[in-house]
Amino acid sequence: MKNLKFHERFKLPTNLNEEQRRFVQAIKNLFQTDKLDDREYHQITQIPRDKVKEALASYFGKALDYYKTVQDYIPSDFLGCLEALGVIYKSIYAQNQRQLDLHIQKLLKESKIDLGVKFESGQFFPEGSKLLDEKLVDDVLNCLIPKKHKNILDPFKRGLERYLESTKDKSKLKDTIENIYEALEAFAKFFNNNDKDLSGNKEQLIKNLKLNKYYKEMLSQYIEYACMFRHAIRQKIPRPELNKNEVEAFIYLTGLFIRLGIKSSNNQ
Repeated sequence: MKNLKFHERFKLPTNLNEEQRRFVQAIKNLFQTDKLDDREYHQITQIPRDKVKEALASYFGKALDYYKTVQDYIPSDFLGCLEALGVIYKSIYAQNQRQLDLHIQKLLKESKIDLGVKFESGQFFPEGSKLLDEKLVDDVLNCLIPKKHKNILDPFKRGLERYLESTKDKSKLKDTIENIYEALEAFAKFFNNNDKDLSGNKEQLIKNLKLNKYYKEMLSQYIEYACMFRHAIRQKIPRPELNKNEVEAFIYLTGLFIRLGIKSSNNQ
């Protein structure tokens, strides 16, 4: 009982919208004033505030007003706040970044319920199965950090961002499929050292990965599935409806193929 949170001890109901609102308000409070006495927040208050306001105003297309505080530029909706934190993180010094990261992790941990997101390297990502995230998302992101993998990393991260946005806009699920597919297509070009699309790279990729014919069939189905969404507009056909579990599985499957390639390269 000692380790249970207050609402758990008293069996109080929880509400996702309310917990998201609390998170946003806690972030706004953090940037409310330039002079906080609490040493825990000291480094946060020493940020280049004008630079941060310029970055936020530019990102959200707002008029810049130096009389406003950083807090004024942070949206009040949950996803908008997450976007703002990513912008702020990029605009501040390294020591500020570490402090901000610690504070965000603390807020996520203290939330009454899982907010469904994680904060890594200055960006928020959707959180699914912790074990699968670690192996099929985090490992992929970490291995693709070098600049030479930017054309793979960017669509992968963009797909994760669209997946996160799908919480409020389900149409983003289709964008997720397209971006995540683009990441695997770019990876196949890199791994096979050519410029073919994924359909044309399929057989060589399976051969280079030294996988059996069943993986070839799996990749064929993967391509066919994704193409329903990628080419629907051009072919003037409606795209099938999606649900989050289905798209999450697609992300993991993409991560599986990329991770196989990474491990294959490391073993050579």
